[in-house]
Amino acid sequence: MTSREELFRIEEMPGVVVVRVQPRRIFLDLADRFREELLRLVRETEGAVILDLSQVNVMNSTALGTLIVVSDLMKKSSRPFFVASPGKVLREVLERMRLDTLLPVRTSVEQACAEAQETL
Repeated sequence: MTSREELFRIEEMPGVVVVRVQPRRIFLDLADRFREELLRLVRETEGAVILDLSQVNVMNSTALGTLIVVSDLMKKSSRPFFVASPGKVLREVLERMRLDTLLPVRTSVEQACAEAQETL
């Protein structure tokens, strides 16, 4: 079983939690664990959540669906959520699947942090 620490490196700032996703590939059982742990983390924290995907190369449909679920949860609780720094391949997947129209994707964590802090 994968622990939260193996999945995420978490950095807390005033009003913002940056979740740096560690695995390069998120699929099969890891995608289920990613979903469980990310949803738990979102429920346990307050303020904005920024998901840093700079280390991730591949995500399956379960992991991609998790991004939408988290985005919806955050909207319902009026909290900012951003997907930040997807690599070229992952960005292309998000665009091809038109997920970039559903998810607030930003080119960098810094850009997402600045935008999140403006809304607080």
